[in-house]
Amino acid sequence: FDPSTSMLHPQKNKNKKEHQSRLKLHDTFLRELASVHRSDLVLVCSSEEMEMLERKWQIPRWKLVPASFFCSEPKNWDAGTPSFDERTDFVTVGGFKHPPNVDCINILHKLWPQIRVRLPAAKMHVYGAYPSEKVLSLHDEKNGFLVHGHVEDL
Repeated sequence: FDPSTSMLHPQKNKNKKEHQSRLKLHDTFLRELASVHRSDLVLVCSSEEMEMLERKWQIPRWKLVPASFFCSEPKNWDAGTPSFDERTDFVTVGGFKHPPNVDCINILHKLWPQIRVRLPAAKMHVYGAYPSEKVLSLHDEKNGFLVHGHVEDL
């Protein structure tokens, strides 16, 4: 998605509803980009995405970290980091004022029993600011679904 000022002006033969939809999409993109700028760390899916974020949107390179489940590990990977096979738990981080993050937790909670069948010792750690009472109620120590909410540092 490449927002540009051309999105802000309805083109000929475009109806008002489509124009409003484009404005909403543009606004959503700008909010997401602002969130990336405010973040301490951004997981990226590919080297192309890393390059685009750095060059086109001026995200500092030190914030951009390859997500190892999408791309190969960088050459300077910390040798002290446990290998994939040595890892046991799962973590998700996201503010709960963002509805897709709430949806994600609800889906994970529904899927968690199936995951625990295959990985009975695994735990899901859920972190994020502003969890609702509903999100907090998903905390289930016995089954390893741990809703921590806001923490100062990970």
